[in-house]
Amino acid sequence: WFWVIGVIQVVLVLFGMKWLEYFYRYTSVVLLVCYGVLAYLLFSHYHVRMPAATVPMQWGTAISTIVTFSILAWTYKVSTVSRFARPASDAHGKKAFFFAPSVGIMVSVLVMGLMGMYSQQATGNWNLALLGAHAPIWGVIAAVGVALAIIHTNAMNLYPSTVDLLVALNTFRRPSQWEQPIATIAMGVLGTVLAILGILNHVAGFLDVIGDVIIPFTFIMLVDWLWVQRRQTPVAAFFAQPRTGHDWWSWP
Repeated sequence: WFWVIGVIQVVLVLFGMKWLEYFYRYTSVVLLVCYGVLAYLLFSHYHVRMPAATVPMQWGTAISTIVTFSILAWTYKVSTVSRFARPASDAHGKKAFFFAPSVGIMVSVLVMGLMGMYSQQATGNWNLALLGAHAPIWGVIAAVGVALAIIHTNAMNLYPSTVDLLVALNTFRRPSQWEQPIATIAMGVLGTVLAILGILNHVAGFLDVIGDVIIPFTFIMLVDWLWVQRRQTPVAAFFAQPRTGHDWWSWP
Protein backbone atom coordinates (compact mmCIF):
# COMPACT_ATOMS: atom_id res chain seq x y z
CA TRP A 1 0.00 0.00 0.00
CA PHE A 2 2.85 2.40 0.80
CA TRP A 3 4.44 1.69 -2.57
CA VAL A 4 1.13 2.11 -4.43
CA ILE A 5 0.64 5.58 -2.95
CA GLY A 6 4.30 6.39 -3.50
CA VAL A 7 4.17 5.47 -7.19
CA ILE A 8 0.96 7.44 -7.77
CA GLN A 9 2.31 10.61 -6.17
CA VAL A 10 5.57 10.38 -8.12
CA VAL A 11 3.68 9.97 -11.40
CA LEU A 12 1.48 12.97 -10.58
CA VAL A 13 4.50 15.16 -9.90
CA LEU A 14 6.25 13.96 -13.06
CA PHE A 15 3.32 15.25 -15.10
CA GLY A 16 3.92 18.72 -13.64
CA MET A 17 1.92 21.33 -11.78
CA LYS A 18 -0.78 21.71 -14.44
CA TRP A 19 -2.15 18.18 -14.05
CA LEU A 20 -1.26 18.01 -10.39
CA GLU A 21 -3.38 21.09 -9.77
CA TYR A 22 -6.34 19.49 -11.56
CA PHE A 23 -6.02 16.41 -9.37
CA TYR A 24 -5.61 18.53 -6.27
CA ARG A 25 -8.61 20.72 -7.04
CA TYR A 26 -11.12 17.90 -7.48
CA THR A 27 -9.82 15.55 -4.81
CA SER A 28 -10.05 18.40 -2.30
CA VAL A 29 -13.82 18.26 -2.69
CA VAL A 30 -13.71 14.46 -2.40
CA LEU A 31 -11.73 14.77 0.83
CA LEU A 32 -14.22 17.19 2.40
CA VAL A 33 -17.25 15.10 1.47
CA CYS A 34 -15.75 11.76 2.48
CA TYR A 35 -14.32 13.12 5.71
CA GLY A 36 -17.74 14.52 6.56
CA VAL A 37 -19.31 11.11 5.91
CA LEU A 38 -16.79 9.39 8.19
CA ALA A 39 -17.35 12.02 10.89
CA TYR A 40 -21.10 11.32 10.69
CA LEU A 41 -20.36 7.60 10.94
CA LEU A 42 -18.24 8.18 14.04
CA PHE A 43 -20.82 10.24 15.90
CA SER A 44 -23.83 8.17 14.85
CA HIS A 45 -22.46 4.64 15.42
CA TYR A 46 -20.11 5.09 18.37
CA HIS A 47 -20.35 6.51 21.87
CA VAL A 48 -18.31 9.68 21.56
CA ARG A 49 -17.42 11.77 24.58
CA MET A 50 -14.73 14.19 25.60
CA PRO A 51 -11.63 12.15 26.52
CA ALA A 52 -10.52 12.48 30.11
CA ALA A 53 -6.93 13.42 30.82
CA THR A 54 -4.86 10.53 32.15
CA VAL A 55 -1.72 12.58 32.78
CA PRO A 56 -1.14 16.26 33.56
CA MET A 57 -1.75 18.32 30.43
CA GLN A 58 1.32 19.98 28.96
CA TRP A 59 -0.41 22.93 27.34
CA GLY A 60 2.78 24.57 26.14
CA THR A 61 3.88 21.46 24.27
CA ALA A 62 0.40 20.87 22.84
CA ILE A 63 0.01 24.43 21.58
CA SER A 64 3.53 24.42 20.14
CA THR A 65 2.81 21.20 18.24
CA ILE A 66 -0.41 22.53 16.69
CA VAL A 67 1.08 25.92 15.86
CA THR A 68 4.27 24.41 14.45
CA PHE A 69 2.34 21.95 12.28
CA SER A 70 0.23 24.78 10.86
CA ILE A 71 2.98 27.36 10.51
CA LEU A 72 5.38 24.83 8.98
CA ALA A 73 3.03 24.45 6.02
CA TRP A 74 2.42 28.19 5.75
CA THR A 75 6.05 29.27 5.93
CA TYR A 76 7.27 26.49 3.67
CA LYS A 77 5.05 27.11 0.66
CA VAL A 78 1.68 28.71 1.43
CA SER A 79 3.31 32.03 2.31
CA THR A 80 3.95 32.45 -1.40
CA VAL A 81 0.25 31.95 -2.10
CA SER A 82 -0.71 34.38 0.66
CA ARG A 83 1.55 37.09 -0.70
CA PHE A 84 1.28 36.72 -4.45
CA ALA A 85 -2.04 34.98 -5.27
CA ARG A 86 -3.97 38.15 -5.97
CA PRO A 87 -7.06 38.57 -8.14
CA ALA A 88 -6.17 39.88 -11.58
CA SER A 89 -8.87 42.54 -11.33
CA ASP A 90 -7.27 44.06 -8.23
CA ALA A 91 -3.65 45.10 -8.60
CA HIS A 92 -3.28 45.72 -4.87
CA GLY A 93 -4.83 42.42 -3.82
CA LYS A 94 -7.43 41.79 -1.15
CA LYS A 95 -6.98 40.96 2.50
CA ALA A 96 -9.12 37.86 2.08
CA PHE A 97 -6.58 36.41 -0.35
CA PHE A 98 -3.84 37.01 2.19
CA PHE A 99 -5.63 35.36 5.11
CA ALA A 100 -7.50 32.54 3.33
CA PRO A 101 -4.58 30.08 2.93
CA SER A 102 -3.41 30.59 6.51
CA VAL A 103 -6.88 30.22 8.02
CA GLY A 104 -7.60 27.23 5.78
CA ILE A 105 -4.53 25.35 6.94
CA MET A 106 -4.90 26.09 10.64
CA VAL A 107 -8.62 25.30 10.74
CA SER A 108 -8.14 22.00 8.92
CA VAL A 109 -5.28 20.98 11.23
CA LEU A 110 -7.39 21.80 14.28
CA VAL A 111 -10.56 20.07 13.03
CA MET A 112 -8.77 16.92 11.89
CA GLY A 113 -6.90 16.84 15.19
CA LEU A 114 -10.19 17.02 17.10
CA MET A 115 -11.73 14.28 14.96
CA GLY A 116 -8.68 12.13 15.55
CA MET A 117 -8.99 12.70 19.29
CA TYR A 118 -12.66 11.68 19.34
CA SER A 119 -11.94 8.69 17.09
CA GLN A 120 -9.16 7.55 19.42
CA GLN A 121 -11.49 7.75 22.41
CA ALA A 122 -14.41 5.99 20.74
CA THR A 123 -12.68 3.35 18.60
CA GLY A 124 -9.14 3.10 19.93
CA ASN A 125 -7.66 4.43 16.68
CA TRP A 126 -7.09 8.06 15.71
CA ASN A 127 -7.32 7.35 11.96
CA LEU A 128 -10.88 8.16 10.98
CA ALA A 129 -10.49 6.47 7.59
CA LEU A 130 -10.18 3.06 9.26
CA LEU A 131 -13.83 3.29 10.30
CA GLY A 132 -14.72 2.31 6.75
CA ALA A 133 -13.67 -1.27 7.42
CA HIS A 134 -16.51 -1.61 9.95
CA ALA A 135 -19.17 0.31 8.05
CA PRO A 136 -21.74 -0.22 5.30
CA ILE A 137 -20.68 0.15 1.68
CA TRP A 138 -21.03 3.93 1.79
CA GLY A 139 -18.56 4.03 4.66
CA VAL A 140 -16.09 1.93 2.70
CA ILE A 141 -16.42 4.28 -0.28
CA ALA A 142 -15.83 7.28 1.98
CA ALA A 143 -12.72 5.67 3.45
CA VAL A 144 -11.36 4.99 -0.04
CA GLY A 145 -12.15 8.59 -0.98
CA VAL A 146 -10.18 9.90 1.99
CA ALA A 147 -7.24 7.66 1.10
CA LEU A 148 -7.35 8.93 -2.49
CA ALA A 149 -7.48 12.53 -1.34
CA ILE A 150 -4.50 12.01 0.96
CA ILE A 151 -2.44 11.23 -2.14
CA HIS A 152 -2.89 14.81 -3.30
CA THR A 153 -1.40 16.07 -0.04
CA ASN A 154 1.63 13.83 -0.45
CA ALA A 155 2.04 14.87 -4.08
CA MET A 156 1.75 18.55 -3.22
CA ASN A 157 4.49 18.05 -0.64
CA LEU A 158 6.71 16.15 -3.07
CA TYR A 159 6.42 18.78 -5.80
CA PRO A 160 7.77 21.77 -3.83
CA SER A 161 10.36 19.54 -2.16
CA THR A 162 11.71 18.63 -5.59
CA VAL A 163 11.61 22.25 -6.73
CA ASP A 164 13.39 23.47 -3.59
CA LEU A 165 16.09 20.83 -3.99
CA LEU A 166 16.69 21.77 -7.62
CA VAL A 167 16.72 25.49 -6.84
CA ALA A 168 19.38 24.89 -4.21
CA LEU A 169 21.45 22.68 -6.52
CA ASN A 170 21.14 25.06 -9.45
CA THR A 171 22.78 27.76 -7.37
CA PHE A 172 26.04 25.87 -7.84
CA ARG A 173 25.46 24.05 -11.14
CA ARG A 174 23.67 24.43 -14.44
CA PRO A 175 20.23 22.86 -14.85
CA SER A 176 20.03 19.68 -16.90
CA GLN A 177 17.21 18.10 -18.88
CA TRP A 178 16.68 15.06 -16.67
CA GLU A 179 17.21 16.58 -13.24
CA GLN A 180 13.51 17.10 -12.48
CA PRO A 181 12.35 13.50 -13.10
CA ILE A 182 15.44 12.05 -11.42
CA ALA A 183 15.01 14.25 -8.34
CA THR A 184 11.26 13.51 -8.20
CA ILE A 185 11.76 9.74 -8.35
CA ALA A 186 14.63 9.82 -5.84
CA MET A 187 12.72 11.91 -3.30
CA GLY A 188 9.53 9.92 -3.86
CA VAL A 189 11.35 6.65 -3.16
CA LEU A 190 13.06 8.17 -0.12
CA GLY A 191 9.76 9.41 1.29
CA THR A 192 8.10 6.03 0.75
CA VAL A 193 10.94 4.17 2.45
CA LEU A 194 10.82 6.55 5.42
CA ALA A 195 7.05 6.01 5.68
CA ILE A 196 7.55 2.23 5.72
CA LEU A 197 10.19 2.60 8.43
CA GLY A 198 7.69 4.51 10.58
CA ILE A 199 8.86 8.10 10.39
CA LEU A 200 5.46 9.27 11.65
CA ASN A 201 6.28 7.70 15.01
CA HIS A 202 8.86 10.45 15.45
CA VAL A 203 6.86 13.37 14.06
CA ALA A 204 6.17 14.88 17.50
CA GLY A 205 9.87 15.13 18.26
CA PHE A 206 10.54 16.60 14.83
CA LEU A 207 7.86 19.26 15.32
CA ASP A 208 9.26 20.15 18.74
CA VAL A 209 12.71 20.73 17.29
CA ILE A 210 11.66 22.52 14.11
CA GLY A 211 9.20 24.69 16.05
CA ASP A 212 12.06 26.38 17.88
CA VAL A 213 13.22 27.72 14.51
CA ILE A 214 10.14 27.96 12.34
CA ILE A 215 7.88 29.91 14.73
CA PRO A 216 10.28 32.87 15.27
CA PHE A 217 11.25 32.83 11.59
CA THR A 218 7.59 32.97 10.55
CA PHE A 219 6.93 36.06 12.62
CA ILE A 220 10.02 37.70 11.13
CA MET A 221 8.58 36.98 7.68
CA LEU A 222 5.21 38.44 8.66
CA VAL A 223 6.66 41.61 10.16
CA ASP A 224 8.99 42.08 7.19
CA TRP A 225 6.22 41.58 4.63
CA LEU A 226 3.49 43.59 6.35
CA TRP A 227 5.46 46.39 8.00
CA VAL A 228 8.82 46.72 6.24
CA GLN A 229 7.85 45.87 2.66
CA ARG A 230 4.21 46.86 3.16
CA ARG A 231 3.17 44.15 0.67
CA GLN A 232 4.58 46.20 -2.21
CA THR A 233 7.68 44.25 -3.29
CA PRO A 234 7.31 42.93 -6.87
CA VAL A 235 7.23 39.16 -7.23
CA ALA A 236 10.22 39.21 -9.59
CA ALA A 237 12.43 40.69 -6.86
CA PHE A 238 12.24 37.45 -4.89
CA PHE A 239 13.59 35.45 -7.83
CA ALA A 240 16.23 37.85 -9.14
CA GLN A 241 19.68 36.33 -9.53
CA PRO A 242 22.06 37.76 -6.88
CA ARG A 243 25.01 39.60 -8.40
CA THR A 244 26.97 40.95 -5.44
CA GLY A 245 27.91 39.72 -2.00
CA HIS A 246 25.31 42.02 -0.47
CA ASP A 247 22.60 40.56 -2.73
CA TRP A 248 23.29 37.06 -1.41
CA TRP A 249 22.47 38.07 2.16
CA SER A 250 19.94 40.88 1.76
CA TRP A 251 16.20 40.32 1.85
CA PRO A 252 14.06 41.81 -0.98
